[in-house]
Amino acid sequence: MLDAAAIATWSAADAIQLGDPTTIIPGRVIALDISPMMQTVLGRVFRQKGLLLKALVEGLSVQAILDTTEAGVSGSFTGIRSESGGSRLGAQYTQPCSVLSPISNSNLVFMRETVSGSGLGITSVSISGLWV
Repeated sequence: MLDAAAIATWSAADAIQLGDPTTIIPGRVIALDISPMMQTVLGRVFRQKGLLLKALVEGLSVQAILDTTEAGVSGSFTGIRSESGGSRLGAQYTQPCSVLSPISNSNLVFMRETVSGSGLGITSVSISGLWV
């Protein structure tokens, strides 16, 4: 959040939707623009062909899933799943990127979190490298 006033009216029971409706982007994904990180770390922003991602996922007694995708299209998801009982698992993998961000000169990466039931524990994804 850039301004606390933007969420001042939220209540404890409010639901937050992370992911656009399927009418906007297939697969209920959220788009991530990594240009601020590129500017800070590399000193400039450019289009990347892909990302080397390091991911971690954990469920609370249920399986949790963290997926990334090039464009949110069915059949294009790559990611990791916790053990069926929720035990934490990690992975490192390459995610192609080809969709230009509407606000910067970098390409977007799309991701989604899902869980069976209501037991999402920890999910994290970090960028270990860029493919140019």
